[in-house]
Amino acid sequence: DWGADVLECDAQVTSDGVVVLVHDTGAIPATTYADLVAANPNVITLFELIGIVNAKSAETGRDIALNIEMKHPATYTEAGIDIAKATLDVLVAAHFTDPDRVALNCGDGDALKHPADTLMPEAGVDIPLEMTYQGTDAEDLAEIATYADGISAKISGLDADEVKLAHELGLNVNAWTHDGPCD
Repeated sequence: DWGADVLECDAQVTSDGVVVLVHDTGAIPATTYADLVAANPNVITLFELIGIVNAKSAETGRDIALNIEMKHPATYTEAGIDIAKATLDVLVAAHFTDPDRVALNCGDGDALKHPADTLMPEAGVDIPLEMTYQGTDAEDLAEIATYADGISAKISGLDADEVKLAHELGLNVNAWTHDGPCD
């Protein structure tokens, strides 16, 4: 226990609909959960991580949160898999929908609009949404503010003016990946 308040994880979905935590997509949309685990026994599911987070929260007396990045949604759409629905279904089934404890993150605005406009209202939940931001312009930030609660960006891809504008638009700013002195 290092005292972290939020864990960021990358969600992917196997061909049989299991939400797993893996950074690179590779062949995951075309791989069953059993085959994925056979190839990498250390892979865990989102449901398992929620159990770990809840246990550690109970042990420490702190509410540890999750920031879940839905990786490569277009790849899943092409494979006939709704990554946002699969992820939200796990959160609802695990009763892990407290907006202070979970956020969904994605680099595809349409993939974020889908849970905001359809999935969350149907499920009766309101989970914060963050757009993975690549450092663009004021019009893009204003558009993001219409469907997301925040942006998530590589720290080297942000400057003070963008952070200020994001805050003025009501967006939270979550910076990540410090790779070296230039970041």
